Amino acid sequence: MKVVHADEVFDSQILRLLGSMYEGGVDYGEVHSTSLRIKSHNVESWYREWNATAQRLEKIGQTALDTKREITAHEAFLRASQYYRASGQFFIGYPDEKRTLLAYQKCETCFTLAMKLSPAVKLETIKIPWKDAVSFPGYFIQPPNIPPEKRGHTLIINGGYDSVKEECYFFSGAAALRRGYNVLLYDGPGQGLTLVEQNIVTMPDWENVMSYVIDYLYTRKEVDKSKIAVMGISFGGYQVPRAATVEKRINAIIADPGQINIGKKARERLPLPQSWQRIFPKDVPWLVTSLIRMVLNKKMAGPSYGWTFRRTLHVHGIKEMADMFPEWDKYCYDPNSVTCPIFISFAEEDAIAVDSKALYEQVSSSSKEFVVYGEATGSHKHCESGNRAAFNADCLDWLDGIFA
Repeated sequence: MKVVHADEVFDSQILRLLGSMYEGGVDYGEVHSTSLRIKSHNVESWYREWNATAQRLEKIGQTALDTKREITAHEAFLRASQYYRASGQFFIGYPDEKRTLLAYQKCETCFTLAMKLSPAVKLETIKIPWKDAVSFPGYFIQPPNIPPEKRGHTLIINGGYDSVKEECYFFSGAAALRRGYNVLLYDGPGQGLTLVEQNIVTMPDWENVMSYVIDYLYTRKEVDKSKIAVMGISFGGYQVPRAATVEKRINAIIADPGQINIGKKARERLPLPQSWQRIFPKDVPWLVTSLIRMVLNKKMAGPSYGWTFRRTLHVHGIKEMADMFPEWDKYCYDPNSVTCPIFISFAEEDAIAVDSKALYEQVSSSSKEFVVYGEATGSHKHCESGNRAAFNADCLDWLDGIFA
């Protein structure tokens, strides 16, 4: 599904941006014209052009706000937040690169300004206390008029490897708010400002993150403790089911897509015999290990394609790509320990969704749903980015039924 750009990796990120158009996160003309100015395989060009578009929209928003045109300001700031997020995208993977931090801070500022101007929701910026005096930045957002039957229903949206809390609003937060849900968005370890501002990397035992998020919700009188759901997007499709194996205060989960054993899937992609796949890089002949390291390092050096490798190292706090395999081995859980109701997506051209069906078959949940997204509806790419509305309709209709 080529959108506009000859660079395949850039193009996939442009599709990701366009997925937020339904919720006012971008405008097609702005995305298209900006994309045409970006040079293939040139991350400096990517940053420069998205940053310029973001600055232009932020200026429009500020001028509108100064002249009391609040709707125009709201809409411009909202789009500026997404363009700022996009501008820093390909610098994730360079821990010392300050432009990622600046991009995410500007994304947060513009998003907060936009949402404070929205007549449709009430936004509160929050800090979720964690351990060692650390806290996660987040938002607690409430719809203005909650139907009595929905009072207290709350959805936590958990992003993935390189998503930020603001983007999760466009993924599914806005759709949930329209249905009367409270929505909590946050940057956990390895995500957004928690990564680039506090230098806190990700962790396999996500239950030791999610329990603190639930603790926070339990302090709020607006939340019905029996109606708390969690959605995991992309890498969150591993994190949320993993958390649910232990954190039983979660009443329902959505895995988009479902993932079980990150290390096993990563090892299966190694061009090695199975006996070596299982143990790499330990106890594999030196020459073989050296060749694999050389190939991985060469791939990682690619300006755009190599970003996925660099991003992974940054998020995990690992220095060498070959050392990611024993790290990924920690990212697994027993699906049988998932007992709450679960909705699982499977987009047909999403490479990380291969465990979705197995997750559906192995969970102990008495209520479970498995939905396939295909090319006919344009929802077949990673996290249904070409038709997020279809996914939101399905999973939120399901959640409405679970919480009825």
